[in-house]
Amino acid sequence: MIKNYYTILGIETTASREEVISTFRKLAKKYHPDKNSNPEATKKFKEIYEAYEILKDDSKRSEYDILYQKYFGEKETFDKSYYDEINNWANKAQENFDKYVTLDFKDFLKVTLEKATYHGLKALKYGIKTALFVATLLFTFITLLLVIGLLGHIANDSFNSQVLINFIVVFSIQVALIIFTRKYIISYQKQYGV
Repeated sequence: MIKNYYTILGIETTASREEVISTFRKLAKKYHPDKNSNPEATKKFKEIYEAYEILKDDSKRSEYDILYQKYFGEKETFDKSYYDEINNWANKAQENFDKYVTLDFKDFLKVTLEKATYHGLKALKYGIKTALFVATLLFTFITLLLVIGLLGHIANDSFNSQVLINFIVVFSIQVALIIFTRKYIISYQKQYGV
């Protein structure tokens, strides 16, 4: 029987290589023994790893896609050599999994993701944290200026309803920007699983 690696990862057959890697990271975070103590999680994680090993490699994936189309699409007979080749890859993935599963989550990602991908995702994670920190500092500074301006109007006895309305409008815009920025950055973080 041919395994449906696309279903295992929960992606479309048209998914890009980046989507395969991103989905794998998210699922690894969910099912890795460091993150999930359920005994069934390791079994699921092994399936996910096997699917990732086949679909991340362009040449393996193209051969798998031929077999996939015949088995799941056209329901035709297929060349047994494709099946044997994919079975060999699956067995190799399972052997690697047995070696890697004992690693903690961080080391597991270092080993299973390509070096450039791992470092790119690590840099993205720090970039996102830096962006959140800078945005928070900027909005804090603007809030401080608003409060100083309001206190200046109160000290000079120039406080009136127009000053209060201006303060409320600017403060509301700032709060909306804070919410939008954090929501955007956090959604970006979730998209890449960092």
